[in-house]
Amino acid sequence: MIQANVEKDNEAIMARFTNDLNHDIAHIVELYHHVELEEIVYIAIKMEKQLKWKMYHSTKRTIQNLGNPIKG
Repeated sequence: MIQANVEKDNEAIMARFTNDLNHDIAHIVELYHHVELEEIVYIAIKMEKQLKWKMYHSTKRTIQNLGNPIKG
């Protein structure tokens, strides 16, 4: 009975954590099989870094394209 309550609490904590994430990251995290909160945190951090990297590089390309307009 005690173990069931602990497991239920962990599931509730993981659900609350996932609900508070950025929507893009939360959708990705939900695709992964996870058992522990630490796994969710690790995946969320990894996805956040990837999204920031993608945004940085897409912004960088946009700025470069604005600086070098195509002449036709």
